[in-house]
Amino acid sequence: MGGYSGGEPGTNGEFSGVAKNSFFIENGEVKYAVSETMVNGNLGEIVKNIRDISKEQICDGSSVVPYIAVSGVVISGK
Repeated sequence: MGGYSGGEPGTNGEFSGVAKNSFFIENGEVKYAVSETMVNGNLGEIVKNIRDISKEQICDGSSVVPYIAVSGVVISGK
């Protein structure tokens, strides 16, 4: 997920929004761009369900962060 468009998480950590500039990745390989894709989950659960963190980092002008693979996020769309 390259970007996220949605409100701030609730006090219980629940969030829901639209993935922006995002791609479908299978077995570590980028397959295709996705559109109209909703994501929702719980921030506390995401932290507990980190599967992998990349050595590569991305800089968006205000932060430098790695890519993070997590489970426990619901993704729906076309």
